Amino acid sequence: MTGSHIDHVDDSGLHATGDIRDGVLHHEHLVLHREGKLRPLCPFGEESRL
Repeated sequence: MTGSHIDHVDDSGLHATGDIRDGVLHHEHLVLHREGKLRPLCPFGEESRL
């Protein structure tokens, strides 16, 4: 990550890029934003029931 730009390559070689502007992730033709509040995760990856 450089500033607000993300360059990511995973173990399989998949490459993804994006830019964060005003808290919104812009990737290719997609605009991804958070919905609702973030909740902590339990150690097993399931959302906690707070």
